[in-house]
Amino acid sequence: GHGRRPVGGVRRERTGHDATGHFRGQVREQLGGFRWDPVGGGLNFRPLANGREPDIAVSGDQAWAVWYEEGGGLPHKFIFVARQVGNTWEIVGGCTGDGRNCALNRSNVNDARDPRIAIGPIPGTNELVPWIVFVESDISKGHDNIYVSRYDPSSNRFIPVGGSLNLQPSFDDASDPDIAFAGSVPFVTFSEEFGGNKRVYVRHLADVRTGRERWDLDTRDNGINLLGFEDAVTPSIATNGLAPFVAWSEGGILSLETLGIEKHMEPSGGTWGSNYPPYIRIISPSDRLGVAFLSRDSAGAPAIARDNAVHTPESVRLPAISSRLAEISGPAVITTTCDNIAGWSNITEVWFKITRPYVRNEPPSVETPFLGLYTTADKKVYLVDPQDPNNRGTGSTIGVGSDLQNATVILHVSQMSEQSLGPDSPAFDLKWVISPKLGGARGLYQQQLRLVSKDGDTDFFDVGEFLVGGELNLPLLIR
Repeated sequence: GHGRRPVGGVRRERTGHDATGHFRGQVREQLGGFRWDPVGGGLNFRPLANGREPDIAVSGDQAWAVWYEEGGGLPHKFIFVARQVGNTWEIVGGCTGDGRNCALNRSNVNDARDPRIAIGPIPGTNELVPWIVFVESDISKGHDNIYVSRYDPSSNRFIPVGGSLNLQPSFDDASDPDIAFAGSVPFVTFSEEFGGNKRVYVRHLADVRTGRERWDLDTRDNGINLLGFEDAVTPSIATNGLAPFVAWSEGGILSLETLGIEKHMEPSGGTWGSNYPPYIRIISPSDRLGVAFLSRDSAGAPAIARDNAVHTPESVRLPAISSRLAEISGPAVITTTCDNIAGWSNITEVWFKITRPYVRNEPPSVETPFLGLYTTADKKVYLVDPQDPNNRGTGSTIGVGSDLQNATVILHVSQMSEQSLGPDSPAFDLKWVISPKLGGARGLYQQQLRLVSKDGDTDFFDVGEFLVGGELNLPLLIR
Protein backbone atom coordinates (compact mmCIF):
# COMPACT_ATOMS: atom_id res chain seq x y z
CA GLY A 1 0.00 0.00 0.00
CA HIS A 2 0.96 3.62 -0.36
CA GLY A 3 0.39 6.29 2.20
CA ARG A 4 -1.32 9.04 0.25
CA ARG A 5 -3.54 7.27 -2.20
CA PRO A 6 -6.67 5.10 -1.97
CA VAL A 7 -5.63 1.45 -1.85
CA GLY A 8 -7.49 -1.76 -2.61
CA GLY A 9 -10.95 -0.24 -2.87
CA VAL A 10 -10.68 1.45 0.53
CA ARG A 11 -10.44 5.18 0.97
CA ARG A 12 -9.72 7.33 4.00
CA GLU A 13 -11.81 10.18 5.35
CA ARG A 14 -9.90 13.03 6.90
CA THR A 15 -11.95 13.71 10.04
CA GLY A 16 -15.55 14.11 11.02
CA HIS A 17 -17.24 15.54 14.10
CA ASP A 18 -18.99 13.11 16.40
CA ALA A 19 -21.97 13.96 18.59
CA THR A 20 -19.71 15.52 21.23
CA GLY A 21 -18.05 17.84 18.75
CA HIS A 22 -14.68 16.11 18.87
CA PHE A 23 -12.85 14.74 15.86
CA ARG A 24 -13.27 11.02 15.22
CA GLY A 25 -11.58 8.98 12.52
CA GLN A 26 -13.91 7.15 10.13
CA VAL A 27 -13.06 4.50 7.54
CA ARG A 28 -15.53 3.59 4.81
CA GLU A 29 -15.45 0.78 2.28
CA GLN A 30 -16.54 1.23 -1.32
CA LEU A 31 -19.36 -1.14 -2.38
CA GLY A 32 -20.60 -1.40 -5.95
CA GLY A 33 -18.80 1.75 -6.95
CA PHE A 34 -21.55 4.11 -5.75
CA ARG A 35 -21.99 3.74 -1.99
CA TRP A 36 -19.73 4.08 1.03
CA ASP A 37 -20.65 2.11 4.14
CA PRO A 38 -19.00 2.52 7.56
CA VAL A 39 -16.43 -0.07 8.59
CA GLY A 40 -16.74 -0.14 12.35
CA GLY A 41 -17.09 3.00 14.46
CA GLY A 42 -14.69 5.74 15.43
CA LEU A 43 -11.05 4.73 15.74
CA ASN A 44 -9.94 7.10 18.49
CA PHE A 45 -8.25 5.52 21.49
CA ARG A 46 -9.66 8.27 23.71
CA PRO A 47 -13.14 9.39 22.61
CA LEU A 48 -12.65 12.94 23.91
CA ALA A 49 -9.32 13.43 22.10
CA ASN A 50 -8.98 14.99 18.66
CA GLY A 51 -7.92 12.52 15.97
CA ARG A 52 -5.67 14.00 13.28
CA GLU A 53 -3.86 13.09 10.04
CA PRO A 54 -5.23 9.57 9.40
CA ASP A 55 -3.66 7.31 6.81
CA ILE A 56 -4.55 3.80 5.68
CA ALA A 57 -3.06 0.81 3.86
CA VAL A 58 -4.32 -2.67 3.00
CA SER A 59 -2.51 -6.01 3.14
CA GLY A 60 -4.54 -8.88 1.70
CA ASP A 61 -8.01 -8.53 3.16
CA GLN A 62 -6.91 -6.57 6.24
CA ALA A 63 -6.78 -2.79 6.52
CA TRP A 64 -4.45 -0.89 8.86
CA ALA A 65 -5.07 2.70 9.93
CA VAL A 66 -2.73 5.16 11.66
CA TRP A 67 -3.37 8.64 13.11
CA TYR A 68 -2.35 10.84 16.00
CA GLU A 69 -4.45 12.18 18.87
CA GLU A 70 -4.18 15.28 21.04
CA GLY A 71 -6.18 16.72 23.89
CA GLY A 72 -8.86 14.80 25.75
CA GLY A 73 -6.58 14.07 28.69
CA LEU A 74 -3.55 13.00 26.64
CA PRO A 75 -0.29 14.51 27.94
CA HIS A 76 1.20 14.74 24.42
CA LYS A 77 0.40 14.08 20.78
CA PHE A 78 0.41 10.29 20.50
CA ILE A 79 0.37 8.13 17.35
CA PHE A 80 -1.88 5.06 17.37
CA VAL A 81 -2.38 2.18 14.93
CA ALA A 82 -5.47 0.00 14.50
CA ARG A 83 -6.12 -3.03 12.33
CA GLN A 84 -9.40 -4.20 10.89
CA VAL A 85 -10.86 -7.27 12.58
CA GLY A 86 -14.08 -8.13 10.78
CA ASN A 87 -16.28 -5.05 11.08
CA THR A 88 -14.41 -3.64 14.06
CA TRP A 89 -11.05 -2.00 14.74
CA GLU A 90 -8.45 -3.20 17.22
CA ILE A 91 -5.79 -0.79 18.45
CA VAL A 92 -2.36 -2.44 18.28
CA GLY A 93 -0.19 -2.82 21.34
CA GLY A 94 -2.59 -3.49 24.19
CA CYS A 95 -3.28 0.13 25.12
CA THR A 96 -4.04 0.99 28.73
CA GLY A 97 -4.26 4.20 30.73
CA ASP A 98 -3.52 7.29 28.63
CA GLY A 99 -2.09 5.18 25.80
CA ARG A 100 1.57 5.96 26.25
CA ASN A 101 2.34 2.23 26.57
CA CYS A 102 1.18 1.54 23.00
CA ALA A 103 1.78 4.84 21.16
CA LEU A 104 4.43 4.80 18.43
CA ASN A 105 6.25 7.80 19.89
CA ARG A 106 9.93 7.08 20.53
CA SER A 107 9.51 8.86 23.86
CA ASN A 108 6.25 9.45 25.71
CA VAL A 109 7.40 12.96 26.65
CA ASN A 110 7.59 13.98 22.98
CA ASP A 111 4.86 15.06 20.57
CA ALA A 112 4.53 12.91 17.42
CA ARG A 113 2.46 13.65 14.32
CA ASP A 114 2.02 13.28 10.55
CA PRO A 115 2.19 9.47 10.29
CA ARG A 116 2.22 7.76 6.88
CA ILE A 117 1.86 4.03 6.31
CA ALA A 118 2.94 1.50 3.66
CA ILE A 119 2.89 -2.28 3.48
CA GLY A 120 6.21 -4.09 3.01
CA PRO A 121 8.01 -7.30 3.96
CA ILE A 122 9.82 -8.06 7.18
CA PRO A 123 13.51 -8.21 6.14
CA GLY A 124 14.53 -11.70 5.11
CA THR A 125 10.94 -12.94 4.85
CA ASN A 126 7.91 -12.70 2.57
CA GLU A 127 5.60 -11.69 5.43
CA LEU A 128 3.97 -8.33 4.70
CA VAL A 129 3.44 -5.92 7.59
CA PRO A 130 2.75 -2.20 7.97
CA TRP A 131 5.67 0.24 8.15
CA ILE A 132 5.07 3.75 9.46
CA VAL A 133 7.09 6.95 9.12
CA PHE A 134 6.32 9.94 11.33
CA VAL A 135 7.58 13.21 12.80
CA GLU A 136 8.54 13.45 16.46
CA SER A 137 9.46 16.66 18.27
CA ASP A 138 12.51 15.32 20.02
CA ILE A 139 13.08 17.23 23.26
CA SER A 140 16.60 15.78 23.63
CA LYS A 141 17.62 17.11 20.21
CA GLY A 142 15.47 20.26 20.26
CA HIS A 143 14.15 19.66 16.74
CA ASP A 144 11.55 17.72 14.75
CA ASN A 145 12.98 14.40 13.60
CA ILE A 146 11.81 11.69 11.18
CA TYR A 147 11.53 8.11 12.44
CA VAL A 148 10.35 4.76 11.04
CA SER A 149 8.75 1.81 12.85
CA ARG A 150 7.38 -1.49 11.57
CA TYR A 151 4.95 -4.04 12.97
CA ASP A 152 6.40 -7.04 14.78
CA PRO A 153 3.89 -9.95 14.76
CA SER A 154 5.65 -11.82 17.57
CA SER A 155 5.14 -9.02 20.08
CA ASN A 156 2.05 -7.41 18.52
CA ARG A 157 3.83 -4.07 18.72
CA PHE A 158 5.61 -1.63 16.45
CA ILE A 159 9.40 -1.64 16.77
CA PRO A 160 11.90 1.08 15.75
CA VAL A 161 13.78 0.74 12.46
CA GLY A 162 16.98 2.70 13.04
CA GLY A 163 17.31 6.22 14.43
CA SER A 164 16.58 9.67 13.07
CA LEU A 165 16.54 10.07 9.29
CA ASN A 166 17.35 13.80 9.47
CA LEU A 167 20.54 15.02 7.85
CA GLN A 168 21.26 17.05 10.97
CA PRO A 169 19.07 15.72 13.80
CA SER A 170 20.26 18.27 16.37
CA PHE A 171 20.24 21.33 14.12
CA ASP A 172 17.33 21.26 11.64
CA ASP A 173 13.59 20.56 11.69
CA ALA A 174 12.15 17.94 9.32
CA SER A 175 8.53 17.46 8.26
CA ASP A 176 6.12 15.95 5.69
CA PRO A 177 7.39 12.34 5.58
CA ASP A 178 6.08 9.66 3.21
CA ILE A 179 7.08 6.03 2.61
CA ALA A 180 6.86 3.49 -0.24
CA PHE A 181 8.50 0.19 -1.21
CA ALA A 182 10.48 -0.74 -4.31
CA GLY A 183 10.62 -4.50 -4.11
CA SER A 184 11.57 -5.25 -0.52
CA VAL A 185 13.37 -1.93 -0.01
CA PRO A 186 11.58 0.90 1.87
CA PHE A 187 12.19 4.45 0.61
CA VAL A 188 11.31 7.50 2.72
CA THR A 189 11.04 11.09 1.56
CA PHE A 190 10.75 14.17 3.77
CA SER A 191 11.41 17.91 3.88
CA GLU A 192 14.16 19.40 6.05
CA GLU A 193 15.44 22.92 6.61
CA PHE A 194 19.01 23.28 5.36
CA GLY A 195 20.97 26.22 3.98
CA GLY A 196 18.11 28.63 4.70
CA ASN A 197 15.39 26.71 2.82
CA LYS A 198 13.30 23.59 3.14
CA ARG A 199 14.68 20.83 0.92
CA VAL A 200 13.34 17.45 -0.14
CA TYR A 201 15.40 14.36 0.68
CA VAL A 202 15.09 10.62 0.07
CA ARG A 203 16.59 7.75 2.03
CA HIS A 204 16.40 3.96 1.74
CA LEU A 205 17.09 1.19 4.24
CA ALA A 206 20.52 -0.17 3.24
CA ASP A 207 21.31 -2.30 6.31
CA VAL A 208 18.32 -4.27 7.60
CA ARG A 209 20.05 -6.06 10.47
CA THR A 210 18.31 -5.51 13.80
CA GLY A 211 20.17 -2.95 15.87
CA ARG A 212 22.39 -1.99 12.91
CA GLU A 213 19.78 -0.38 10.67
CA ARG A 214 21.21 2.23 8.31
CA TRP A 215 19.21 4.63 6.17
CA ASP A 216 21.36 5.79 3.25
CA LEU A 217 20.82 9.20 1.69
CA ASP A 218 19.74 9.10 -1.97
CA THR A 219 20.24 12.82 -2.63
CA ARG A 220 22.97 15.38 -2.25
CA ASP A 221 23.03 17.79 0.68
CA ASN A 222 20.84 20.29 -1.17
CA GLY A 223 18.18 17.65 -1.82
CA ILE A 224 16.33 17.21 -5.10
CA ASN A 225 15.04 20.78 -5.20
CA LEU A 226 14.89 22.35 -8.63
CA LEU A 227 15.60 25.82 -7.23
CA GLY A 228 18.00 26.82 -4.49
CA PHE A 229 15.97 29.69 -3.04
CA GLU A 230 12.42 28.35 -2.64
CA ASP A 231 11.01 26.09 0.05
CA ALA A 232 10.24 22.53 -1.09
CA VAL A 233 7.50 20.88 0.98
CA THR A 234 4.89 18.10 1.17
CA PRO A 235 6.76 15.43 -0.82
CA SER A 236 4.92 12.25 -1.79
CA ILE A 237 6.64 9.05 -2.94
CA ALA A 238 5.62 6.04 -5.04
CA THR A 239 7.56 3.38 -6.96
CA ASN A 240 7.25 1.34 -10.14
CA GLY A 241 8.84 -1.64 -8.40
CA LEU A 242 12.39 -0.67 -9.39
CA ALA A 243 12.77 3.04 -8.69
CA PRO A 244 11.03 5.68 -6.56
CA PHE A 245 9.19 8.72 -7.94
CA VAL A 246 8.83 11.83 -5.79
CA ALA A 247 6.39 14.72 -6.22
CA TRP A 248 6.52 17.89 -4.14
CA SER A 249 5.59 21.57 -4.06
CA GLU A 250 8.37 24.11 -4.49
CA GLY A 251 7.70 27.82 -4.41
CA GLY A 252 4.02 27.07 -5.03
CA ILE A 253 4.81 24.97 -8.13
CA LEU A 254 4.37 21.21 -8.26
CA SER A 255 7.40 19.17 -9.37
CA LEU A 256 8.04 15.50 -10.15
CA GLU A 257 11.34 13.63 -10.16
CA THR A 258 12.37 10.01 -10.47
CA LEU A 259 15.59 8.56 -9.10
CA GLY A 260 17.93 8.70 -12.09
CA ILE A 261 16.70 11.77 -14.03
CA GLU A 262 19.47 14.34 -13.83
CA LYS A 263 20.39 13.02 -10.40
CA HIS A 264 23.55 11.46 -9.03
CA MET A 265 21.98 8.04 -8.62
CA GLU A 266 20.76 6.21 -11.66
CA PRO A 267 19.19 2.79 -11.24
CA SER A 268 19.19 0.21 -13.99
CA GLY A 269 17.38 -3.04 -13.37
CA GLY A 270 16.91 -1.89 -9.78
CA THR A 271 20.63 -1.18 -9.21
CA TRP A 272 22.11 2.05 -7.86
CA GLY A 273 24.92 3.25 -5.62
CA SER A 274 26.65 6.13 -3.87
CA ASN A 275 30.06 7.16 -2.56
CA TYR A 276 30.88 8.34 0.95
CA PRO A 277 32.11 10.91 1.56
CA PRO A 278 30.79 12.57 -1.60
CA TYR A 279 32.99 15.66 -1.15
CA ILE A 280 36.76 15.19 -0.89
CA ARG A 281 39.57 17.74 -0.84
CA ILE A 282 43.17 16.58 -0.94
CA ILE A 283 45.58 19.38 -0.03
CA SER A 284 49.31 19.25 0.51
CA PRO A 285 51.01 21.23 3.34
CA SER A 286 52.37 23.73 0.80
CA ASP A 287 48.88 24.30 -0.55
CA ARG A 288 47.66 25.09 2.97
CA LEU A 289 50.47 27.62 3.37
CA GLY A 290 49.46 29.31 0.12
CA VAL A 291 45.88 29.61 1.32
CA ALA A 292 46.97 31.14 4.63
CA PHE A 293 48.97 33.92 2.93
CA LEU A 294 46.34 35.11 0.47
CA SER A 295 46.29 38.85 -0.08
CA ARG A 296 43.15 40.68 1.06
CA ASP A 297 41.22 43.61 -0.36
CA SER A 298 40.39 46.85 1.49
CA ALA A 299 37.40 45.22 3.19
CA GLY A 300 39.53 42.38 4.49
CA ALA A 301 38.12 39.78 2.13
CA PRO A 302 40.36 37.42 0.14
CA ALA A 303 41.39 39.14 -3.09
CA ILE A 304 40.38 36.44 -5.56
CA ALA A 305 39.10 37.17 -9.04
CA ARG A 306 35.87 35.42 -10.02
CA ASP A 307 35.97 33.44 -13.21
CA ASN A 308 32.50 32.74 -14.58
CA ALA A 309 33.89 30.17 -16.98
CA VAL A 310 34.99 27.96 -14.11
CA HIS A 311 32.59 25.25 -13.00
CA THR A 312 31.34 25.99 -9.47
CA PRO A 313 31.44 22.79 -7.44
CA GLU A 314 28.45 21.71 -5.37
CA SER A 315 30.46 22.23 -2.20
CA VAL A 316 30.85 25.93 -3.11
CA ARG A 317 27.20 26.52 -4.00
CA LEU A 318 26.05 24.90 -0.76
CA PRO A 319 28.53 23.99 1.99
CA ALA A 320 28.54 20.26 2.59
CA ILE A 321 27.65 18.84 5.97
CA SER A 322 30.92 18.35 7.84
CA SER A 323 30.39 14.59 8.21
CA ARG A 324 30.07 14.30 4.41
CA LEU A 325 33.20 16.33 3.62
CA ALA A 326 36.75 14.98 3.94
CA GLU A 327 39.68 17.43 3.81
CA ILE A 328 42.88 15.42 3.95
CA SER A 329 46.55 15.46 2.99
CA GLY A 330 47.03 11.68 2.82
CA PRO A 331 45.25 8.78 1.10
CA ALA A 332 41.55 9.21 0.37
CA VAL A 333 39.35 6.50 1.89
CA ILE A 334 36.12 6.28 -0.09
CA THR A 335 33.30 3.83 0.56
CA THR A 336 31.12 2.79 -2.36
CA THR A 337 27.72 1.47 -1.32
CA CYS A 338 26.25 -0.79 -4.00
CA ASP A 339 22.48 -1.46 -3.91
CA ASN A 340 20.16 -3.82 -5.76
CA ILE A 341 16.42 -4.20 -5.23
CA ALA A 342 16.69 -8.00 -5.27
CA GLY A 343 19.78 -8.07 -3.01
CA TRP A 344 23.44 -7.11 -3.21
CA SER A 345 24.49 -10.56 -4.49
CA ASN A 346 23.04 -9.60 -7.89
CA ILE A 347 25.85 -7.06 -8.43
CA THR A 348 28.82 -8.46 -10.38
CA GLU A 349 31.08 -5.47 -11.17
CA VAL A 350 31.80 -2.11 -9.53
CA TRP A 351 33.51 0.56 -11.62
CA PHE A 352 34.86 3.73 -9.95
CA LYS A 353 36.15 6.61 -12.04
CA ILE A 354 37.72 9.93 -11.10
CA THR A 355 37.33 12.14 -14.15
CA ARG A 356 37.48 15.80 -15.12
CA PRO A 357 34.79 16.70 -17.67
CA TYR A 358 35.82 20.35 -17.62
CA VAL A 359 39.13 22.25 -17.58
CA ARG A 360 39.67 25.92 -16.76
CA ASN A 361 39.16 28.10 -19.88
CA GLU A 362 39.30 25.09 -22.17
CA PRO A 363 36.67 22.99 -23.96
CA PRO A 364 35.29 19.98 -22.02
CA SER A 365 37.73 17.10 -21.79
CA VAL A 366 37.65 13.54 -20.54
CA GLU A 367 40.84 13.52 -18.48
CA THR A 368 40.61 10.46 -16.20
CA PRO A 369 43.51 9.89 -13.77
CA PHE A 370 41.81 6.88 -12.17
CA LEU A 371 39.57 4.07 -13.44
CA GLY A 372 39.16 1.13 -11.07
CA LEU A 373 37.18 -2.09 -11.44
CA TYR A 374 36.15 -4.51 -8.71
CA THR A 375 34.75 -7.94 -9.56
CA THR A 376 32.63 -9.54 -6.85
CA ALA A 377 33.19 -13.14 -7.98
CA ASP A 378 36.96 -13.20 -7.34
CA LYS A 379 37.19 -10.11 -5.04
CA LYS A 380 39.86 -8.64 -7.27
CA VAL A 381 40.46 -5.01 -8.16
CA TYR A 382 41.93 -3.79 -11.45
CA LEU A 383 43.54 -0.48 -12.39
CA VAL A 384 42.11 -0.08 -15.88
CA ASP A 385 43.55 1.96 -18.76
CA PRO A 386 40.93 4.69 -19.43
CA GLN A 387 41.86 4.69 -23.10
CA ASP A 388 41.42 0.92 -23.34
CA PRO A 389 38.88 -0.34 -20.74
CA ASN A 390 39.32 -3.90 -22.00
CA ASN A 391 42.94 -3.78 -20.82
CA ARG A 392 42.41 -4.80 -17.19
CA GLY A 393 45.74 -6.45 -16.46
CA THR A 394 46.04 -9.26 -13.91
CA GLY A 395 44.36 -7.53 -10.98
CA SER A 396 45.05 -7.80 -7.26
CA THR A 397 43.01 -9.36 -4.44
CA ILE A 398 41.68 -6.77 -1.99
CA GLY A 399 43.04 -6.94 1.54
CA VAL A 400 46.07 -9.06 0.69
CA GLY A 401 47.22 -8.19 -2.83
CA SER A 402 49.92 -5.80 -4.01
CA ASP A 403 49.19 -2.11 -4.49
CA LEU A 404 48.53 -0.85 -8.02
CA GLN A 405 49.59 2.48 -9.49
CA ASN A 406 49.85 4.52 -12.64
CA ALA A 407 51.28 7.96 -13.44
CA THR A 408 48.66 9.82 -11.38
CA VAL A 409 47.41 7.62 -8.51
CA ILE A 410 48.32 4.79 -6.15
CA LEU A 411 45.59 2.27 -5.33
CA HIS A 412 46.35 0.76 -1.91
CA VAL A 413 44.85 -2.68 -2.57
CA SER A 414 46.13 -4.17 0.69
CA GLN A 415 44.02 -1.65 2.65
CA MET A 416 40.83 -2.19 0.63
CA SER A 417 37.93 -4.26 1.95
CA GLU A 418 34.40 -5.40 1.20
CA GLN A 419 31.72 -5.41 3.91
CA SER A 420 28.39 -7.19 3.69
CA LEU A 421 25.45 -5.48 5.38
CA GLY A 422 23.81 -8.84 5.99
CA PRO A 423 22.40 -11.47 3.62
CA ASP A 424 18.95 -9.84 3.54
CA SER A 425 20.15 -6.27 2.90
CA PRO A 426 20.06 -4.67 -0.55
CA ALA A 427 23.59 -3.27 -0.19
CA PHE A 428 27.25 -4.02 0.41
CA ASP A 429 30.10 -1.56 1.04
CA LEU A 430 33.41 -1.47 -0.84
CA LYS A 431 36.25 0.59 0.63
CA TRP A 432 38.72 2.18 -1.79
CA VAL A 433 42.04 3.70 -0.59
CA ILE A 434 43.56 6.06 -3.18
CA SER A 435 46.55 8.41 -3.08
CA PRO A 436 46.72 10.96 -5.93
CA LYS A 437 50.23 11.92 -6.99
CA LEU A 438 49.94 15.67 -6.45
CA GLY A 439 52.42 16.41 -9.21
CA GLY A 440 50.31 14.64 -11.81
CA ALA A 441 46.68 14.89 -10.77
CA ARG A 442 45.66 18.37 -9.67
CA GLY A 443 42.30 19.96 -10.23
CA LEU A 444 38.58 19.49 -9.77
CA TYR A 445 37.27 16.05 -10.65
CA GLN A 446 33.98 14.16 -10.47
CA GLN A 447 33.51 10.86 -8.69
CA GLN A 448 31.55 8.51 -10.94
CA LEU A 449 30.23 4.97 -10.51
CA ARG A 450 29.11 2.25 -12.88
CA LEU A 451 27.43 -0.85 -11.49
CA VAL A 452 26.91 -4.02 -13.48
CA SER A 453 24.36 -6.53 -12.19
CA LYS A 454 22.75 -9.71 -13.43
CA ASP A 455 19.84 -7.51 -14.53
CA GLY A 456 21.58 -4.62 -16.27
CA ASP A 457 24.28 -1.97 -16.47
CA THR A 458 23.87 1.54 -15.02
CA ASP A 459 26.64 3.12 -17.12
CA PHE A 460 28.61 5.88 -15.34
CA PHE A 461 26.81 8.42 -13.13
CA ASP A 462 28.04 11.19 -10.82
CA VAL A 463 28.27 10.54 -7.07
CA GLY A 464 30.43 13.39 -5.77
CA GLU A 465 33.47 15.62 -6.22
CA PHE A 466 37.20 15.10 -5.82
CA LEU A 467 39.37 18.20 -5.39
CA VAL A 468 43.14 17.81 -5.59
CA GLY A 469 45.46 20.74 -4.89
CA GLY A 470 45.12 24.10 -3.17
CA GLU A 471 43.98 26.24 -6.09
CA LEU A 472 40.55 24.64 -5.86
CA ASN A 473 40.22 25.56 -2.20
CA LEU A 474 40.39 29.28 -2.90
CA PRO A 475 36.76 29.77 -4.04
CA LEU A 476 35.63 28.14 -0.82
CA LEU A 477 36.82 31.23 1.06
CA ILE A 478 34.35 33.59 -0.62
CA ARG A 479 30.56 33.61 -0.67
